[in-house]
Formats: sequence, C-alpha cells, structure tokens
Amino acid sequence: MIKYLIAKTKKKKTIYREQHLVYEDGTHNSMGSYILLKNYYRSLQDEFYVRKYHSNKLWYKQVMFNKAFLEKKLKEKGFLQCAFCGKKDLIVYDMFDPNKSKSNMATADHFLPKDKGGDAFNEANLVVACEPCNSKKANKIYALDTLKYV
Repeated sequence: MIKYLIAKTKKKKTIYREQHLVYEDGTHNSMGSYILLKNYYRSLQDEFYVRKYHSNKLWYKQVMFNKAFLEKKLKEKGFLQCAFCGKKDLIVYDMFDPNKSKSNMATADHFLPKDKGGDAFNEANLVVACEPCNSKKANKIYALDTLKYV
C-alpha cells in the first residue's frame, strides 16, 4: 500500500495546515484513487486563483455584477441568446467549473469597451454574448446594427 502525504501551507506565515493521507487502493477514511487525488489538486489550484483574484476586489466585483446581469436576463426571457450571432440556450457557468464548455457559455459583453470609456457597472452597456463572439469582439467598438438579436 502506497501512502501520499499532502500538505497545504502558506509560505511566510503558516496560516493553516491541512494533511490528508491518500491510499492507492481507496480504502475506508482515505481520499483514495487517482481521480480523487486529481480533483483535490484541482481544488487547491482553484483555491489559489480565488485567493489571487479576491485580492483584486474590483475584478471580483465585476465578475459578480456580470453574473447577476446574466441571471437577471435568464429570468426575464427564460433563455439566453447571443446578441451578435443569435446562438440560443447559452449557459451561465461558475467561473471555476471544470466542465464548462466555451461554445455554449454565456458572457456579459461590454458593448462600449471599458478601456474605451464604457461604464463597467451599467447594465445598459452590457449585452449577452456567447464566449466565441465575445472573444472575437474583444475591445473593438461595433456599430449598433451588429446587435441583431437583442
């Protein structure tokens, strides 16, 4: 039986320390199996990103505002549709969902980009877009007639 010791620590000051024994054969009271071990490492990675991005309060506030906008639009219409290409039934994913699919992921696009003077926290400046259209648009300024499905 092989044992692995996994420890989580922070460098400068030890704020917390958590240890788990992982047994290869998945016996009782262990995390067991390769998949569980992989998921555990993924959760450590997600924790790192959450801590990193939580320190950037404005970024986190923007993510929460955009998610609330998408959920509000979903309640209003019952479905989400890309304003640019018309793709329907887009899904609002959690930002750290490992199973999210970029092809059907709903995003909130700032029609007038933030770096070009667009208001980041104004719903009038947001439109629902699929991830491919939002990535394609990036920080370009489009004409209003490109919003065919609003």
